[in-house]
Amino acid sequence: MSADPSENAVHDLRVSNGCTVCGGDTAMRVGPSGAWAYCPRCHRLSRPLLLPTPDGPRLGELAAAA
Repeated sequence: MSADPSENAVHDLRVSNGCTVCGGDTAMRVGPSGAWAYCPRCHRLSRPLLLPTPDGPRLGELAAAA
């Protein structure tokens, strides 16, 4: 257990045009174990990556070959 409560904080946010499938707005929950995103337009549930950049965090996804 951590003594610092900010290490266990969970943040909910909305990302405009954040869905990589349909371009809809996504609801995102970010916590210590990573991020989850949900698109209410196409019902996609994903685990985006938060990538640090000099301009601030950037969303990314792993690509898989079919």
